[in-house]
Amino acid sequence: MTATDRYQQKLQSIPAPGTGCNPSLLGAANLGILSGKAPEEIHEEIRQAIPPGDRRIRDAEITRAINKALSEHQAGTYTPRPRQDPAVEDG
Repeated sequence: MTATDRYQQKLQSIPAPGTGCNPSLLGAANLGILSGKAPEEIHEEIRQAIPPGDRRIRDAEITRAINKALSEHQAGTYTPRPRQDPAVEDG
């Protein structure tokens, strides 16, 4: 089984926030780095894979996991671009 296969499996098995999601982020980030994915791509795929739960996982938590994985594999650090605030619609 390749690192990419294991990464995809890990994404599918991320538990809901409040039930062990945060520790699972590092495992997914490690496998994403090992599979050769770009940090931005890993961030987006992890964000999409997190199921609904007791709380919302912040982008900073995902970034922290990716940076830890990068440092463990001596691949540098990742700084995400800031997200724009959503436009407020006046009803």
